[in-house]
Amino acid sequence: MHRLLIKNCTKATFFNDGYNAVNLLQGVDILIEDHQIVRIDRGLDEKEAKEVIDATGKLVFPGLNNGYSRCLGSRISRMMAEDWNYERFDHTPLYAKIYPLLNLALEQLNDIQLETILELAVYEAANSGTTMLMEYCSPREVPIFLKLCKKYGIRAIVFPALMSRKKWPVVDGWGDYDLELGDTDEDQLLSWNERMVKETKGSLQSVAVGTGTLESTSLGLLSKAAKLARDQNTFLMTGINETRHERDTCQKRYKKTPVQAMEEAGALGKNTLLAGNVFTDHEERLLMRKYEAKAVVSPLESMLDARITPFIGFLIDDVPTFCGSGRCTQDMFRQMHALALNGKIESKSRSQMCAHDAFYAATVGVGKALELPLGQIEEGFLADIVIADIQKPEHIPFTMPVNEIVYSLQASDISDVIVDGQIIKRDGKLLHHEPNKLIEHAGKVLEILWQHARDQGEI
Repeated sequence: MHRLLIKNCTKATFFNDGYNAVNLLQGVDILIEDHQIVRIDRGLDEKEAKEVIDATGKLVFPGLNNGYSRCLGSRISRMMAEDWNYERFDHTPLYAKIYPLLNLALEQLNDIQLETILELAVYEAANSGTTMLMEYCSPREVPIFLKLCKKYGIRAIVFPALMSRKKWPVVDGWGDYDLELGDTDEDQLLSWNERMVKETKGSLQSVAVGTGTLESTSLGLLSKAAKLARDQNTFLMTGINETRHERDTCQKRYKKTPVQAMEEAGALGKNTLLAGNVFTDHEERLLMRKYEAKAVVSPLESMLDARITPFIGFLIDDVPTFCGSGRCTQDMFRQMHALALNGKIESKSRSQMCAHDAFYAATVGVGKALELPLGQIEEGFLADIVIADIQKPEHIPFTMPVNEIVYSLQASDISDVIVDGQIIKRDGKLLHHEPNKLIEHAGKVLEILWQHARDQGEI
């Protein structure tokens, strides 16, 4: 039995269903036994634990959950697509830059090279206090990603994007889209996904069921994937309404909006996670609420595309909604900050969207959506915990802990990270990982990829 004691901390956490129900306590101790928080009190005896973290002058809060990460895409296109005019490509670099580079990486790089690039994203996540990644990726990336998350000790749920085609959809320089379906063995993909779910169920790093968007996935595959998720009692993630083009393609192909098409395929339910959602409208949100489906939004991604995600609309329509990074950084502090700003602009009100809402969407909101004891520092919850050093000039005076987390904290402030009761970052350093070697190796692999991209005119 492993016992870990966090001594004399300032604790910030939610303690019930309310967005504003934040529990703040100073000078408390937290006792962790194996995977779980077992006691929170003052004056706990250090002799009760095998390991002790002195958190005097530090802020302790729940580990941050990334509800929709796309690690490979976030690294290979980093800063390449920002600030350019993509008006002729639906105002987004997704089809003209991100997907072409993703397809090229999957074609040209071997598994070791892919692992090196993916590790950059996993390192960033763990180092910045993200304790769970819900990764949406190609089937080929799944075993590589599981291996990396196990290496770093980070919690993960991986959703393979099963598609009715072999490549991500792209657009050429003339604005013509490649959207043909039908060149994959859908049953073989589903059989593989089922096997991966069974092999990893109950593990810290597990596989669920996922499909591509409705411009790259047939209703038949979507329907079978939804049945597989129900049969295996796991979650189904599908990307919807991330771009106007995806929405228009679905309406042209199926004469329905994406959420309506999901309903027709029998793919809406309480185990359904719908990611993207920039163009999900009120009627679709009501349909999601009817079937108890959950929404994931990526505010930084949409704001970079000069668009606002209707997060407040989801809250008003009573759809459980949480936050993910999409193709952007895995640092959830930046995502929470963007979510708060997104909500203020959406509502045109300073007070309509506050730090508490963003903090909730990255912590307990995910736990509730997954029906897991995650996202709170309370007795009986899983021990995913972040400790931040707030004794720095930029954090003084320290008056509003949740506001500080959302608007001010950075990865460099994180001294310790605990996942499932195990320390993965101590005194400002990830354990057993050397960033300089990672940077060197990844730089070489990325240059290989970019040279392929130059040769093919992609960059």
